[in-house]
Amino acid sequence: MTGLYNLFLLAATMLAAPQSLPSAGTEQLPQTFFVRGLDIRVGEVTLRNNGRYPKRGATIHIIDGRRLVLDETYRIPGELSGVWVTDMDRDDDPEITLWVRAYGREALGEFSLFELQADYLTQHPFPRLTEAQAAGYAGDDELSVSSSQLVRRFKTYRTGDARCCPTGPMAELIYGYDGTRVFLERYRRID
Repeated sequence: MTGLYNLFLLAATMLAAPQSLPSAGTEQLPQTFFVRGLDIRVGEVTLRNNGRYPKRGATIHIIDGRRLVLDETYRIPGELSGVWVTDMDRDDDPEITLWVRAYGREALGEFSLFELQADYLTQHPFPRLTEAQAAGYAGDDELSVSSSQLVRRFKTYRTGDARCCPTGPMAELIYGYDGTRVFLERYRRID
């Protein structure tokens, strides 16, 4: 029944937002994606509970029909906040993008793209924000994924803004992937 429910969620997501690809927020984890005949299941586990900020891991489990392709856990530096399955380089090998947020509302997020190649995953980190790109970062990132790009937007503070109320321009970063690396295609501030 769970598999049928996940298939319903995937269909509803694709019908509701035809420009976006399957994704999952933390309230939906673990999440199963059905892509090119593969069942890709992504979840989050606690590796070690050491108080307020436990050590966590992202689990990736991939099945091709009845054959287990891979079952791995990757240590993550915070909480798993989003998952997308794409083919941004259009080579018919799916990519799994993880968004991990450090603890705290205003903590910068970290992205990693894992491309499935045969029976293993190759990890490609996203470029870190430069000091200029991160200036005034206010948290509450918004993310969307198209077939060939990941778009990240976040609010920024102006000098003198209260912590509750950022009034600075929206920062927008558009990332691409060419099969060997993730790169920044465009960065801008939108007033």
